[in-house]
Amino acid sequence: MTTPQIPEIRVLVAGGHDTGKTAFLHGMYQRLSEGVHDYFLYSEDRDEEIRLVNAWKVLRETGEFPRVNVRPQSYTFQCTRNFTPLLRMRWTDFRGGAAMGVAEGEEKKIVEQWRDELSSSDNVYLVMDGEALGEWVRNGMPENANFDSGDMNLTSYNRVVRTAMASRADRGAPPPSFVVLITKMDLLPGAADMPLKQALESVVHNLCTLVKSLSGPGVTALVCPVQIGDFKTSEASGGKVDPSLVHPKYLHHPICFSLWYHLTEELAKREEELAEIKKRISGGETELTALRTKSIVMFRNAKIQEVQTAQQARETERAKKQAEIAATKEQADLLMREFDRWPIIKAGKVVWRSGRSS
Repeated sequence: MTTPQIPEIRVLVAGGHDTGKTAFLHGMYQRLSEGVHDYFLYSEDRDEEIRLVNAWKVLRETGEFPRVNVRPQSYTFQCTRNFTPLLRMRWTDFRGGAAMGVAEGEEKKIVEQWRDELSSSDNVYLVMDGEALGEWVRNGMPENANFDSGDMNLTSYNRVVRTAMASRADRGAPPPSFVVLITKMDLLPGAADMPLKQALESVVHNLCTLVKSLSGPGVTALVCPVQIGDFKTSEASGGKVDPSLVHPKYLHHPICFSLWYHLTEELAKREEELAEIKKRISGGETELTALRTKSIVMFRNAKIQEVQTAQQARETERAKKQAEIAATKEQADLLMREFDRWPIIKAGKVVWRSGRSS
């Protein structure tokens, strides 16, 4: 089977040890492979797909979590709408703590691969443990906190954001998108000693004081809590749990955001192309007016016909581009409905779908 030529993006997940990155990947895949609206995600490698689905099935049936990868594991996913391929997604699952590794000894190859992936990524997920964030909230959300999530500290989070932004700028590419992925949402309220909604709002409105690079110019980050189940214990992600407590929530929202962000970039490009087409049409109209008012008629009719033919082609091109823009907007709006309950940080401002900001 031939591989379709479609746009490709790279997703990198940055997080510490035992923060639920691998479980999130499996749950996300299961949810999106079943379909959300008309959108589907599937692995181009059938064997990898079977392994992902089977590991999630084991968790649902026995409570045993997917095995964490010691070596980087790469996946190639394809996002489709109905049967139409939209986007290819390269995803590499690194072990927890790779972002803090030193490129020497046995770790050298893994750490260098991690850094290469970060430099070429279009979407970066910053994984923050819900329990660690809850403790930070309960302690009064200090600005200069000795915070770590699975041993990933604030220096590492800021380094990831800064490197991803700088690498894209060096290539002349638009800024990457970010997702602050709050895992183990079920542990957040207990650790914060307050209801979930209040704890989430406290995190959202103070996150840029914790990870200061998120307030930088050009940074766009979705803040999205997720959970695998209602375990209410930090022991869950590393071993076995009661399978009846497996209750995944919001696992597909980050990918919907990543796809939406890509579509908004495509939309901006197509609107620029449409503006250029309109400019050429305007120039053609000016040329026709000048031809029709010329007193010298030699070759004028032939030239008018030539320009009119070119104008017709431009009008056709404009109609096609306008249809593409309308279709892209419709796709983006449909995806946004999935994650519009969560805020987006844009250059330090918290923006909600409802329009309120802080």
